[in-house]
Amino acid sequence: MTWRRYLLLVVALLVAGSLITPTAGFSSAAADRNVDVAVVSDDEAYLGIQRECSDNTLQVTVTNRFSAGTTLDVDIAVNGTTKTIDDLSSGESQSKAFNAFDTNDTATIAASGSGISVHLTRSLPTGC
Repeated sequence: MTWRRYLLLVVALLVAGSLITPTAGFSSAAADRNVDVAVVSDDEAYLGIQRECSDNTLQVTVTNRFSAGTTLDVDIAVNGTTKTIDDLSSGESQSKAFNAFDTNDTATIAASGSGISVHLTRSLPTGC
Protein backbone atom coordinates (compact mmCIF):
# COMPACT_ATOMS: atom_id res chain seq x y z
CA MET A 1 0.00 0.00 0.00
CA THR A 2 1.07 3.48 -0.69
CA TRP A 3 1.05 6.31 1.75
CA ARG A 4 -1.99 7.79 -0.06
CA ARG A 5 -4.04 4.69 0.69
CA TYR A 6 -2.96 4.80 4.35
CA LEU A 7 -3.94 8.47 4.55
CA LEU A 8 -7.30 7.74 2.88
CA LEU A 9 -7.90 4.85 5.29
CA VAL A 10 -7.06 7.04 8.33
CA VAL A 11 -9.37 9.83 7.10
CA ALA A 12 -12.20 7.35 6.49
CA LEU A 13 -11.76 5.91 10.01
CA LEU A 14 -11.81 9.41 11.53
CA VAL A 15 -14.99 10.31 9.65
CA ALA A 16 -16.68 7.06 10.66
CA GLY A 17 -15.59 7.56 14.27
CA SER A 18 -16.97 11.11 14.36
CA LEU A 19 -20.33 9.88 13.08
CA ILE A 20 -20.55 7.23 15.79
CA THR A 21 -19.51 9.35 18.81
CA PRO A 22 -22.11 11.54 20.57
CA THR A 23 -21.97 15.26 19.86
CA ALA A 24 -22.03 16.61 23.44
CA GLY A 25 -25.31 18.45 22.86
CA PHE A 26 -27.92 18.89 25.57
CA SER A 27 -31.67 18.44 25.65
CA SER A 28 -32.60 20.89 28.41
CA ALA A 29 -31.29 23.76 30.50
CA ALA A 30 -32.34 25.39 33.75
CA ALA A 31 -31.78 28.93 34.97
CA ASP A 32 -32.49 30.61 38.28
CA ARG A 33 -34.02 34.06 38.00
CA ASN A 34 -35.21 36.45 40.65
CA VAL A 35 -38.82 37.59 40.39
CA ASP A 36 -40.47 40.24 42.51
CA VAL A 37 -44.19 39.81 43.05
CA ALA A 38 -46.40 42.29 44.84
CA VAL A 39 -50.04 41.84 45.74
CA VAL A 40 -52.03 45.05 45.53
CA SER A 41 -55.68 45.95 45.98
CA ASP A 42 -58.08 46.07 43.01
CA ASP A 43 -57.94 49.86 42.75
CA GLU A 44 -54.10 49.82 42.40
CA ALA A 45 -53.69 46.81 40.07
CA TYR A 46 -52.73 46.91 36.37
CA LEU A 47 -56.43 46.60 35.66
CA GLY A 48 -57.80 48.87 38.37
CA ILE A 49 -61.35 48.13 39.55
CA GLN A 50 -63.51 50.28 41.82
CA ARG A 51 -67.08 49.36 42.81
CA GLU A 52 -69.35 51.86 44.53
CA CYS A 53 -73.07 51.93 45.34
CA SER A 54 -75.18 55.03 45.68
CA ASP A 55 -78.97 55.50 45.39
CA ASN A 56 -79.54 51.89 44.19
CA THR A 57 -76.98 52.33 41.42
CA LEU A 58 -73.79 50.29 41.17
CA GLN A 59 -70.92 52.21 39.59
CA VAL A 60 -68.00 50.10 38.28
CA THR A 61 -64.89 52.06 37.26
CA VAL A 62 -62.10 50.37 35.30
CA THR A 63 -58.60 51.90 34.97
CA ASN A 64 -55.97 50.68 32.49
CA ARG A 65 -52.57 50.84 34.23
CA PHE A 66 -50.70 48.63 31.78
CA SER A 67 -47.67 50.05 29.96
CA ALA A 68 -48.06 52.87 27.41
CA GLY A 69 -49.57 51.75 24.13
CA THR A 70 -51.68 48.99 25.69
CA THR A 71 -55.32 49.31 24.68
CA LEU A 72 -57.96 47.10 26.30
CA ASP A 73 -61.50 46.04 25.47
CA VAL A 74 -63.42 45.47 28.70
CA ASP A 75 -66.69 43.64 29.40
CA ILE A 76 -68.41 44.19 32.76
CA ALA A 77 -71.27 41.83 33.64
CA VAL A 78 -73.65 42.19 36.59
CA ASN A 79 -76.86 40.16 37.00
CA GLY A 80 -76.92 39.08 33.34
CA THR A 81 -76.37 42.61 32.00
CA THR A 82 -73.08 43.16 30.16
CA LYS A 83 -71.67 46.58 29.35
CA THR A 84 -68.62 47.09 27.15
CA ILE A 85 -65.77 49.59 27.19
CA ASP A 86 -63.93 49.64 23.86
CA ASP A 87 -60.38 50.90 23.34
CA LEU A 88 -59.49 51.83 26.92
CA SER A 89 -56.02 53.32 26.51
CA SER A 90 -53.24 53.12 29.07
CA GLY A 91 -53.82 55.62 31.88
CA GLU A 92 -57.53 56.05 31.10
CA SER A 93 -60.53 55.23 33.30
CA GLN A 94 -64.17 54.68 32.38
CA SER A 95 -67.24 53.88 34.45
CA LYS A 96 -70.41 51.92 33.79
CA ALA A 97 -73.59 52.11 35.90
CA PHE A 98 -75.91 49.20 36.74
CA ASN A 99 -79.42 49.65 38.15
CA ALA A 100 -80.80 46.09 38.19
CA PHE A 101 -78.87 43.88 40.59
CA ASP A 102 -79.28 41.84 43.74
CA THR A 103 -77.09 42.24 46.84
CA ASN A 104 -75.79 38.67 46.36
CA ASP A 105 -74.73 39.29 42.73
CA THR A 106 -71.15 39.50 41.56
CA ALA A 107 -69.42 41.74 39.04
CA THR A 108 -67.45 39.87 36.38
CA ILE A 109 -64.82 41.88 34.50
CA ALA A 110 -63.05 40.53 31.41
CA ALA A 111 -60.40 42.65 29.72
CA SER A 112 -58.26 41.77 26.72
CA GLY A 113 -55.69 43.47 24.56
CA SER A 114 -52.56 42.63 22.61
CA GLY A 115 -51.08 39.69 24.54
CA ILE A 116 -53.11 40.53 27.67
CA SER A 117 -56.13 38.79 29.16
CA VAL A 118 -57.59 39.54 32.61
CA HIS A 119 -60.69 37.90 34.12
CA LEU A 120 -62.01 38.89 37.55
CA THR A 121 -65.11 38.09 39.59
CA ARG A 122 -65.77 40.38 42.55
CA SER A 123 -68.60 40.63 45.04
CA LEU A 124 -70.64 43.82 45.19
CA PRO A 125 -69.65 46.32 47.88
CA THR A 126 -71.56 46.31 51.13
CA GLY A 127 -74.55 48.59 51.15
CA CYS A 128 -75.69 47.81 47.61
